[in-house]
Amino acid sequence: MLLSRLYFILSLVFATPYSTYASINHDIYTQLQVSDYTVVDVDGSEKPVITFDSNLAETRGTVVFFLDENDRRLSGFIHQLSFRLPTMGLSTVLYIDNISLHSQIVDVIQDIDEQSAVQDNTTASEIPKNDETTPLDNQANTENTENTIDTQWGSFAALNNAKVEQTDTNEALVSACKENLKNKIDSLYDALDIVSQRTIILTSGATSGCLFQLENIPADALITLNPFIDDIALNKQLSKKIAATTQPVLDLVNMASDPISSKSAMQRRISSTRALKAHYRQREIIGHDIGRLQVDYVAKEIYGWLTYLGY
Repeated sequence: MLLSRLYFILSLVFATPYSTYASINHDIYTQLQVSDYTVVDVDGSEKPVITFDSNLAETRGTVVFFLDENDRRLSGFIHQLSFRLPTMGLSTVLYIDNISLHSQIVDVIQDIDEQSAVQDNTTASEIPKNDETTPLDNQANTENTENTIDTQWGSFAALNNAKVEQTDTNEALVSACKENLKNKIDSLYDALDIVSQRTIILTSGATSGCLFQLENIPADALITLNPFIDDIALNKQLSKKIAATTQPVLDLVNMASDPISSKSAMQRRISSTRALKAHYRQREIIGHDIGRLQVDYVAKEIYGWLTYLGY
């Protein structure tokens, strides 16, 4: 049993970052023994869930990993971390699915950017060149200039409308992501009876961004890794959402992994300080892009933080 789990984790650690994430759930079925995972009905779909029990007699709590299938580069790190924490008295539950709807948000942004580029090219092609004009064309040039200005203002208005539509669409997608994540949390908790245990939720990236949109997060503590939302306005509000949570928060930052989240790391710390949020701790994961080399460091940070909380 132990060897099969080790082989599975190593296959994820050394897999290429471009491998399809659908194959990981397939690997769970093919490489692990039936006793190594549990198939649960999560929000109407059967998914394999990997669980590790605490190696110590007394369990500090259960860390529930919600890993988005789009975070391919984190797969090896997360799996190793879920395997490492039980040696410190923590049980772990690893759930992988399309949680944050990140790919849909990216598609919407790309569509808007393409529309904006087309509008910019159209506007540029309509502006007359100076070397094509002569003094005899002053009257015509004046009329063309007025038409060009009207065209430019029309393009600016269209571009502004496109940005408004983009923000509205992103808000709708974030709302859908929030509902999607809430349903999956409730289903997973019911299936594994997690609600009766001391629970710590660990999320990363866009999944963290969705999690902090929930009004009531069903957890005793929260661990977030490079949280962000794929929208500038909504991402600025994320720091206030984190500061408003009632649970203790461990904010893990890796500057090399995610520039969107790392740029707002200071703002998250400032917002939590201004809100007088209790038990907020931010730690930077030193090193290059996050990977298996930082597993022990992150595990010790989690252990120390939970010890500080009295877990």
